Order: sequence, then structure tokens, then C-alpha cells
Amino acid sequence: MVWGNEQSRNPVIVVTAFSTFFDVTANPTEQVLRWLEKEGHPPGHHTVPGTHQAYTLHSYTVLKVAAREVDSWLHTTTSNLEAGLPTGTPVVLLHLGLALPTPHMKLEAAAYNNASFRAPDECGWQPKSTPIDASCDLDTCSECLLDVGALAQQLSCESCPVAVSYDPGRFVCNYTYYRSLSSTRSRRHWFSLFVHVPPFSNLDEGVQRRFVVQLLQQVAAAAAAAADPDAAPGISEAD
Repeated sequence: MVWGNEQSRNPVIVVTAFSTFFDVTANPTEQVLRWLEKEGHPPGHHTVPGTHQAYTLHSYTVLKVAAREVDSWLHTTTSNLEAGLPTGTPVVLLHLGLALPTPHMKLEAAAYNNASFRAPDECGWQPKSTPIDASCDLDTCSECLLDVGALAQQLSCESCPVAVSYDPGRFVCNYTYYRSLSSTRSRRHWFSLFVHVPPFSNLDEGVQRRFVVQLLQQVAAAAAAAADPDAAPGISEAD
């Protein structure tokens, strides 16, 4: 992909979901991601509706529910992005995970330096009260640099309630988010956000599809605004 000067100011978004785990035989995040990738909102250049704000969907990736795979993906992806993008390009690492039995979407505002897996991950690892980053104290909090409250307000509607959460659990979702936040904090104009979604039995698949498309658009606008507050327009609330 060739990047011009104008495109270098447009946010680049990378999206992950998780595959099956435990007794979850069909992970809704994987199903929504597959739809987005193939027909709903494929990789490439897009524009936020109602604005001139462009953004690029870089890639969609389904990860195994395993810390080791998360670390490998994060190292490879961030290294490739950093090498391939012009300096100062806003980047968002957007992660989707399943939360049982939540009835609504949850935008996670923070992650914690604590791996306490309730069961082994898909590679057999089951840490207990273990720092994710050994150089920091256990339970150190790392917060999202985007305005999560504003995003929740813009996205929430009667058919798809959205809440801000400060508890991503202590399983692989929290592990992923803490690692991702740590990685983005060391890079200028890089951001990370984790979103927990409910099972389709609690919130219809079609509703979740529409939500994630709107989420991508709102996150693009938020990242552009955070990187250049004078240049990036906002967009209207979800209806």
C-alpha cells in the first residue's frame, strides 16, 4: 500500500477478534469480523459519513484465546505498521472480545497488570496473580487514551446499549488489552481500545454488525481528533 502525504494524516485501524474457547463453540466476535472482512466493511480506504475524514482499515485478524499468540501477533503487527507507515500516522488497535453474560456492549476504559486466568488459555497457560509486565507492580492500571465516555455516548442507542467498563476481567481479554495499551503508549498518535460484546442470544447479530461499523467510524474520528484536534471533525451520535 502506497501512502501519500494526505493519507498519512488519516487513521489506520487494525481489528482483532477471538476464536472459540472453553465451551464457546461459536465466538460472536469472530463471526462479526468475518462478515466485516468479506462484505460489511472490508479492508481499504473509507470515509466517515457526514465528514471529509478518511481512514484506512488495515486488517482483520482472528486470534486464538492464548497469551502467547497475542504477544506474537502484537509484536509482528506493530513492527510492520511502524516500518510501513509515515511518522505521525494515527493508529488504532481495536480489539473485540466476548463477555458472558453481559446484555450490552462494553467499552473497556482500562486494563490491569494482572494475569489471573480462571482456566488455562488455548495454549495451556494458567497464571495466577502474575504481572503481565514484570517491570510494573501487580494490578497497575493502564487507561485508554481515547475518550471512552464520549464514544459510548455517541454509539449508544435504544437497540444497542453501550456502557463504559473499568473491569475487563483478568483473563486473555485483559492480557491483550494491557499488552496493547503498553505497546501504543510508546508510539506517538497510537491508540488501543478493547470492546466486549455479548452473545447473539443477548444482542442480535445484525445489531452487533451495525454497531461495529459505527464503532470503526467513531474510533477513526476520535483518533484523528486526538492526533490533530484542530483538523478532525466529529460525527453525529448513533440513531
